[in-house]
Amino acid sequence: MKRDLKILILEDTPSDAELVELALKKGGINFTSTRVETREAFERELDAFAPDAVLSDYNLPRFNGMEALRIFVKKGMHIPFILITGALPEEKAAECIREGMDDYLLKSNLSRLPSALGNALDKKNAEQQRKETLRHLRKSEERYRGLVASSTDPIVSVNEKRDIVQWNKAATKTFGYSEDEAMGKPVDILVPEEYGQRHIEGFNRFLETGERRLIGKTVEIKGRKKDGHIIPVELSLSVLRGESGMLFTAIIRDISERKEKEEKMAIYVEELERFQKATINREFRMKEIREENKRLKEKIGELEKKP
Repeated sequence: MKRDLKILILEDTPSDAELVELALKKGGINFTSTRVETREAFERELDAFAPDAVLSDYNLPRFNGMEALRIFVKKGMHIPFILITGALPEEKAAECIREGMDDYLLKSNLSRLPSALGNALDKKNAEQQRKETLRHLRKSEERYRGLVASSTDPIVSVNEKRDIVQWNKAATKTFGYSEDEAMGKPVDILVPEEYGQRHIEGFNRFLETGERRLIGKTVEIKGRKKDGHIIPVELSLSVLRGESGMLFTAIIRDISERKEKEEKMAIYVEELERFQKATINREFRMKEIREENKRLKEKIGELEKKP
């Protein structure tokens, strides 16, 4: 629990406020406090005193705990508000809870106050941490969506049902489907028919076993465009586990030009190998011809020398 707390006490009876302070001290809580009993003083001290918690009586001469709670909520305070009262009907207590009160207890049971305050502080801290986490996640999501939208490579995300849940402009350029046409459709529309069943079986196997051999790796597969044209693509897959299940995101690259270059290069390499082989054979043949020519000239020379 946070120590050296600043506690604002809304109470018109000084002796009751002293009993509240005594209960906190017995609970081992270090604090400073200020007591108010009017609306004006309460509103002023919420800003000037900047409390870590509010402990409020329900019935005051010209003010009550419900009004104080509504002022508190309207200001957007993220600190505990605990009602301490002599008596409170169940329906009033339920109304206070609905309005945003963290807890309530009777003045006859102040021994519970330290634990109630500690629980309320822990709850508020947890809520604040969740809000901070969500804020960071939203910022990260905004940056991520910006990167996805501006990416020159198609980025497609699908859920566990294989439905497309994210589609960028580059995906439209590559596959021909508009975002409206693609969103919510099975990712099977991008898979050639001859690979369809194998794709479904592999996807289901991953969900059942968590097989990760393709995660984070770059693989070459075939993709199908809206017009039915089959293209070679390079794909890198990532998986994110969230509250709604797994999200599969693929960064895709159309490698048609590269594959065409590779095919042409293979043809050129084959032609070069044939040329080199023919050249070697021709040189070998020329060597044989030169040797045979030399042998025949030698024979002719021998015959000329004979009488």
